[in-house]
Amino acid sequence: MFKKSKEKQIEISITDSMMNEAFKNFQINNIKNVAVNFSENSLSIMGKVGKAGLIPFKIKFRLINCEERKIFFDKVKIEPIDVKIIKYLILNKSTFMEYKDNKLSINLNKFDMIKKFPNGEIKNIDIQNGIMHVCIGA
Repeated sequence: MFKKSKEKQIEISITDSMMNEAFKNFQINNIKNVAVNFSENSLSIMGKVGKAGLIPFKIKFRLINCEERKIFFDKVKIEPIDVKIIKYLILNKSTFMEYKDNKLSINLNKFDMIKKFPNGEIKNIDIQNGIMHVCIGA
C-alpha cells in the first residue's frame, strides 16, 4: 500500500475495494449496490437507484488534475440518463467527495491512511487496472 522513493515521496495505492469500503461507511437513501471502478485514468461509479433499487446507473469520470491533496475528475457520461438527484445523492453525501459543475473532487486528507503523512502534496497520480497510485511529496 505504501512505497517510499528516493525523492522524499511516498506512493500510496488506493484500490477499487478500498473505495467501495469507504462508500459502505455511509447510507444513501434509495441508492443501492454502489461500486467504484478505477481504469485507465478514469473513475466509474455504478449502482441502482429507486425505492426498490431497480434502475441501474453508471457515472464515468476522467482524471483532469490534482492540487494539494485533492484529485479532480471531469464527468464524461452518465447512464441511463443525466439525473441531478443521482449525482447529488451519491457524490455529495460522502465525506471525501464533492461534485459541482460536472467536476468531481476527492479529498485525500479525509482518508485515514493519508492522514498518517501530514506533509506534502500530490506530485504524481496514475490510475490503472483497479488501482489509483498517488505519489505525495514535499
